[in-house]
Amino acid sequence: MTPRDRRALRWGVGLALGAFLLLRVVPWAVRFASAERRTVLAQRALLAETRELIAAAPLLEDSVKHLTHRIATLAPRLLHGEAAAEAEADLATRVSLSAERQHLTVERVVPVPDSVQRADGTLRRVTVQASLVGDAGEILALLDSLGRDPVVLSPAALRLAATNADAPGAVPEAIRAEVTVTGWYLLPERSP
Repeated sequence: MTPRDRRALRWGVGLALGAFLLLRVVPWAVRFASAERRTVLAQRALLAETRELIAAAPLLEDSVKHLTHRIATLAPRLLHGEAAAEAEADLATRVSLSAERQHLTVERVVPVPDSVQRADGTLRRVTVQASLVGDAGEILALLDSLGRDPVVLSPAALRLAATNADAPGAVPEAIRAEVTVTGWYLLPERSP
């Protein structure tokens, strides 16, 4: 091999190596450095946010105490019971008694699974559905009675259907009502 061939070979290998470095290694290194820089910036932002939250923790604790006290003052307006079953029983009893006072026939009152359930909260909602039969005045009186109950009860849905639409004119028309009622109860505080 002549010196000129060796020099051409060195230049060729050098250019191939340079092209490889320039086209493959340098872009990879730039992407890697850029990704690491973004990671560091994100971690700095997270650290700053964490420090702010830690600094605000005493204020949040005071707010939680104040909110818990405010919820406790609502206790007379909530259903009785420390578990969902007890609160559902209280709600079902209230709905049944109100219906009977309005001279409605109570066919059934059943608990309904409620979608508002938070594992970390102390205020929970329960729902029951009552199937009743009576006339329009009695159903309206029931809704008024539920609204006047000392415990906050919310009729969430009402479905009406005539049961004897073809009855003679002297017989009052009976209406079947499906009413869904919700109420709230308070879980007991757990010691840490």
